[in-house]
Amino acid sequence: MANAGAPKLECDLVMRGGITSGIVYPRAIAKLAETYRFRSIGGTSAGAIAAAATAAAAFGVTKGEDHFKTRFKKLPDELGEEKDGKSVLERLFQPQPGTRRLFQVLMAALGRRHWLLNLARVAGALCLNYWLFAMVGAALVLLPLLLLASASDLTRLWSWVALIVGLVAARHPTAAKQVIAVWADTIAHGK
Repeated sequence: MANAGAPKLECDLVMRGGITSGIVYPRAIAKLAETYRFRSIGGTSAGAIAAAATAAAAFGVTKGEDHFKTRFKKLPDELGEEKDGKSVLERLFQPQPGTRRLFQVLMAALGRRHWLLNLARVAGALCLNYWLFAMVGAALVLLPLLLLASASDLTRLWSWVALIVGLVAARHPTAAKQVIAVWADTIAHGK
């Protein structure tokens, strides 16, 4: 750390992109600001955002406001604060309507949890956001089992078919019609 009365050294600062870098930069910049006066500042993507904030704070120092000692050191904690189950940083990133479902699946994968819990969260998000594909996948898995059950005269399993069709019908009537049509066709050609 530089002496309080000594003039600060000068340095140029260039920061690269990447969300992780963007989170790390504020405290690193605050530490560098203790010793250096920033002369040329630049960056790309998240680094450009950090560069703009650094330039604004460096300008503030010339006006007697040192945000490097206050705001920059607290910024990572502020971005990590949770409100209504989402961090402030999460709220800054909003997907386009066309990518909202995929974004929700990706967000389900984030977090410091056991890998099995993360896998379950991703599977759940996939089923919720891409439910028609999940139903088709389930049908592809269940149809051979149901055909085997009908060949073995295990009539209790047909109640499961009715339950699945009922769930699909409750979620989306058009998909239910398609599942029923495939099921009826399979039964007609299977005997």
